[in-house]
Amino acid sequence: MYDDITSESSDEESFKRILQAAQDGSRDAQFDLGVCYELGRGVERDAAEAVKWYREVLEQGHAAAQFFLGRCYKNGAGVERDAAEAAELF
Repeated sequence: MYDDITSESSDEESFKRILQAAQDGSRDAQFDLGVCYELGRGVERDAAEAVKWYREVLEQGHAAAQFFLGRCYKNGAGVERDAAEAAELF
C-alpha cells in the first residue's frame, strides 16, 4: 500500500498505475485509489468517491479501509457525519 502514492513518480502517473491495478482486482490498489481520491493525489479530490472505494475493500476484509471509512464518518467527508457509525468502524 502507498508505494505508488509516495514514490517519486508524478501523482498522475501513480494514479494511472493504481487505477489499472484496482481494475485488475488488487485489493490494496483499490484501497490506494480511495486514498488518492481522499487526498487529491493524481486526481481531483472527491471524498464521496474515496468512501466508495473504502467500502468496496472493507467488504473484502481490508482493515485499514475500516479505519479510513470510520474517519470519513467522524469528519463528515463524503458521507453525512455520524459519530455512532464512526465509533462502530473504529
